[in-house]
Amino acid sequence: MRSVLATVVIAAGVWASASVAWADSTGTDTGTQTSGADGSGDDACGSCEDPGDSVAFTDPLDGAQVPAELTVMVDVNYSCSCDDCGCYQDLPSEVTIAVDEGGVYSCFDGCTGPHQANVTLTPGTHEITATAQYSFHTESATVTVTVVEGATGGNATGGSGATDASAT
Repeated sequence: MRSVLATVVIAAGVWASASVAWADSTGTDTGTQTSGADGSGDDACGSCEDPGDSVAFTDPLDGAQVPAELTVMVDVNYSCSCDDCGCYQDLPSEVTIAVDEGGVYSCFDGCTGPHQANVTLTPGTHEITATAQYSFHTESATVTVTVVEGATGGNATGGSGATDASAT
């Protein structure tokens, strides 16, 4: 085994040194990866089957006419994140639901699966956005709903006209 001490200049004039070791010509190290990035022990980097929409509204649907009091429901799935070695399942670190750009719900742990937010809206058109933050990217879905005075049934949520918001 051979080694060398190297001194390297790092940003802002900070000095660092490290000892580097490698096998000589009699060693058996080939320099290839011996374990997959997915921990499988093989040379594969990993793979990820596309789940389809990572963020999707289940209620209300885009363009729905809804009552002023409703429950917004969103399903959040993993997303595929890729690097130069392969792809892997990436779970969201945060999920938010916003009405007309005003937040009404947030999740910060264990954020896959169904999410819901109960809201009260004023009559008019409202935009509801669900956003999931993954390791290196963000995915979102948006629906537009209209609150009609006296409407019954349906399920939706709104924003700047929201007079009450609670999340479950």
